[in-house]
Amino acid sequence: MENLEALRQRYEELKRRLQEMEREKRELERKLSEASAVAEETTIPATSPSELERILSRLVKKVGMIIQAEKCLFMLYDPDERVLVAQKPALGLSDEQIKDLREPPENGFSGQVFASGQPLIVKDFSSADGAAKVFAAKVGAKNSLSVPLVIEKRDENFRLIEKQVIGVLHVFNKRFGGEFTEEDVRLLQILARQLASVISSARAFFKLAEEKRQLEATIESMVAGVVMVNKDGKVSLMNAAARRIFGVGEKEKVSGKFYREVILNEKVQNLISNTLTNDEEGRDEISVELPEGEGGKPRRFIFQVQSAPVRDEEGKVVGVVAIMTDITQIRMLEQMKTAFVSAVSHELRTPLTSIKGFVSTLLSDTEGYFDLETRREFLQIIDQETDRLKRLIDDLLNLSRIESGRALEIRWKKFN
Repeated sequence: MENLEALRQRYEELKRRLQEMEREKRELERKLSEASAVAEETTIPATSPSELERILSRLVKKVGMIIQAEKCLFMLYDPDERVLVAQKPALGLSDEQIKDLREPPENGFSGQVFASGQPLIVKDFSSADGAAKVFAAKVGAKNSLSVPLVIEKRDENFRLIEKQVIGVLHVFNKRFGGEFTEEDVRLLQILARQLASVISSARAFFKLAEEKRQLEATIESMVAGVVMVNKDGKVSLMNAAARRIFGVGEKEKVSGKFYREVILNEKVQNLISNTLTNDEEGRDEISVELPEGEGGKPRRFIFQVQSAPVRDEEGKVVGVVAIMTDITQIRMLEQMKTAFVSAVSHELRTPLTSIKGFVSTLLSDTEGYFDLETRREFLQIIDQETDRLKRLIDDLLNLSRIESGRALEIRWKKFN
């Protein structure tokens, strides 16, 4: 009878244990289901910084709920400064707490996980020492679970071809006084893979977005006018200088409009049309009357317009870019130069005429009609006009030196 009673008790104990294991199994399945749901929720890439922050905020809250942790924090490796940096958003931690939270990957608490690429469970920070205790004090941690944030690249057969650790995901303080387990490790690794994927996608997106923003800012700040037209003849970009040239308002929307609606200058229209039709570069000059300065009087400006086809990586024409360069000063200088050459030609002719006249007069006097004093006077005039001619030639030579970038020569001499 005693053996039968012992067996019955053993049976009841095993039955109770089986029920507990069933509950644990259901709880683990629930957590895995939630982790998978979080993964599905975050497959859509972020398209703006605010959207990325919302996705990450939702993700760290889900991590804390699934793992039953009071706090969640992720740190990313900065290759320029060679340090792991705490990132926002975080669960259960203030901005002030994570503001200056940085650790070297070689010997910091987070660095252990980052360098090894392996998860780490700390059951009690009160018995820890060194970097772990310092880190725990900063974030108010009693215990923790940490896993690496890993980006994996796979081929078409889903074989792993590249693996890169980009940071560390931490959870702190298991709720209800519990301890983190191996089941928590597996769950957190699933969530960490999704977090790493979101961050990786966002990094690539924001890198492209930043490059695009910088390019647009550069084009917008250019002195030359720039207009880009797609292959359908619709304006895709017009910078501030081009808006000024064509009289388009600063806030007027031009993107998506047909270029002939925005650019009313016939020469520019023809250039763009020819480039769109024949894939040929073009060049022309236009004259536009614009106000000089803020509220200034209208003045005529001359622009050189160049159009060129825009091609994609495969060499297909996807649009046209037209650049308007202000050449007003160049044309004015050319006119001044022409006027100067004309004036100098006249100035050169005057002394030459005098020299030629007096030399001819002296040569024609074969009978000694002019006395010595008169001849001397004629020769003095010739000498003066020759000096005048030399000064003009020297001025021209000096002008040539200045245009070629050489400074005027200094002639050194002693003086009192």
